[in-house]
Amino acid sequence: MIKFFRKIRQKILSENKFSKYLIYAIGEIILVVIGILIALQINNLNQKSQEKEQLKASLELMQLNLNEDIRKLDEQIAYNKSIQEDIDNFFKIVSNPEGTKNIPLNDIGNIALEKSFYPVSTALKSMESGGHFKWINDKALKESIYIYYAETERFSRLVEAHNHFAREYVEGFVYKNWDLADYVSGINPYLETRAPRINNRQVVIENVEFESIVVGRKLKTNAEIGWAKDLKETAQSLYDTIENYLTEINK
Repeated sequence: MIKFFRKIRQKILSENKFSKYLIYAIGEIILVVIGILIALQINNLNQKSQEKEQLKASLELMQLNLNEDIRKLDEQIAYNKSIQEDIDNFFKIVSNPEGTKNIPLNDIGNIALEKSFYPVSTALKSMESGGHFKWINDKALKESIYIYYAETERFSRLVEAHNHFAREYVEGFVYKNWDLADYVSGINPYLETRAPRINNRQVVIENVEFESIVVGRKLKTNAEIGWAKDLKETAQSLYDTIENYLTEINK
């Protein structure tokens, strides 16, 4: 093609027809410009296609992350409900000490258990580092993503605060006021040579401070269950919004 244009140019020059050469030169420039514009357009289309595929992969990964979050939120709800069952056993013992002698204190110790929640944010971090959010042309979807992950961060801090309460107050009270060697069998090998120095059951029945701590623990588990349920709904809603967006961009 280049040789073809060169021959035409040489022929016009040999004929000494400047006007024809000028027209030819302008035409050649126009052809070059058109070629460059076509190449740029093709490159732009290829780039947009790559961006679309990367965005699609990131959003599909986010859906997997959301499913994992929902599973972990279900675990968090179940964990808090199990704590509440142990709290209810404690209330039964306090309200009817004589009639509940068959309920072991072991369940009361479970009130001090802890469980953390950390959202799976692999897709979010990847999208932020790769600048993928600028490829999303749905403002509502962007806002939904940011709102959801802001909520999970707040929920994670709430859970850690509740864990700190259980560790600081429930477990702390037990360490200060119980005979743990009597409560945890097998730890002290010489326990058989002495009688328990503290009646652990009597402590939890008579101590108003411990009862207040357990009431506080119950309130916190109620709050955590409520938050987890709301966050689970938000996660499912975001999943569905992403699914609708993926359907649209695949048309």
